[in-house]
Amino acid sequence: MGLDEAVLRNPRTNLRRTEVARNIGVGGLGNNSTYAHCRCGLENARAEYNCTSHAYGRFTLLIPHGGSRGVGRLWNDYNSMQKRRTSSSVTTTIVNGQPVTTYPEHVHVERAVFQLLRPSKQLRIEMEDALNKAMQNATAEKCARNESECELKDGGSTTTASPRVLALHPRVEPEMLRHRCASHMESNLTRVFEWCQHYPNFFDAKINDNDMTRIRQYKFDMVFMAVSKGQILERTNSADNIGIIANQNREAFLHAKEHGLFGGNGAGIPIFVLGTDSAGNVKFPSSTSMSSRDEVEGGNPSSPFVTPESLGVLELVASIINFFTAVRADVFLGVRGSSFSTDVFSVRYYQRNKLARLENYIIGRDGIQQLYGPPPPHSC
Repeated sequence: MGLDEAVLRNPRTNLRRTEVARNIGVGGLGNNSTYAHCRCGLENARAEYNCTSHAYGRFTLLIPHGGSRGVGRLWNDYNSMQKRRTSSSVTTTIVNGQPVTTYPEHVHVERAVFQLLRPSKQLRIEMEDALNKAMQNATAEKCARNESECELKDGGSTTTASPRVLALHPRVEPEMLRHRCASHMESNLTRVFEWCQHYPNFFDAKINDNDMTRIRQYKFDMVFMAVSKGQILERTNSADNIGIIANQNREAFLHAKEHGLFGGNGAGIPIFVLGTDSAGNVKFPSSTSMSSRDEVEGGNPSSPFVTPESLGVLELVASIINFFTAVRADVFLGVRGSSFSTDVFSVRYYQRNKLARLENYIIGRDGIQQLYGPPPPHSC
């Protein structure tokens, strides 16, 4: 409130070089602006306004936090928070005979954000529906492969325990492969799948009673992949090494989607994606008044709902759905060097009492490791 939005929303305005404070309480009305009192919270503005008067003094003083030079005050402050979690504060302990690195917790304001973060009602409804459908499909496939795992109910239908979900965020989209943070990540999706297949924490070794061979019984029944399906499926014509890997990742994704992981002919562990497919089903309640943009784009003022696509935020809503689906998964495998994975780790850690689980794993160029405590600091 009190910002001159005509300035801040102008496409020619460089927000990183704009002093937010200078746009408080202005906008054609000058000192008589309805929100001129907001400037009283700014030390350099107190001489300009009668901030000690009763009229101004009874208002809450709003302090802008952003703008300034370079990357901006907000981003600089965020980076300074991450520096408090540097390697100098890292501790190493022994767990099950193996050295484990533990990073310090975030500052209080970040912890509060992670603890409070949750999706809106409309997104929760869509996530629940999509997840239930995927689980029903996975349960049906599981029962079809091994009827002994299903119990016959009175009505003649089968039931089994709710499938355990592994959420995987490999971050192998083509645009990421060329990003500077890709140096922390494993770019080959096939190798990521292979590491998942052979990682000891993900399966129990069993003996097949029929031929006494050793078999692996995985600790999850389905895999949710938090990826941008549109980007993964886009074939690239680039002939360099990154282009070759991108096309290989496309084929690996399609094969896993059709046949499941760690098996052939549909016998593998089923995977599912949500993203834009689920985001397209979301309906948000529309505001009581139409904005000028809605009128220009032919919006229907009588419609009680708006969609992410009509608002131009389909990819954003898809990312949020992927984020919170990964948060609620039984096991999460995120990638080192990704801000998305880092935040999922953080929310799962600080909401561990609500989630009643804490199984986080991080994958990098050197393979998979279990993550104890908060994630390593990362600022991209």
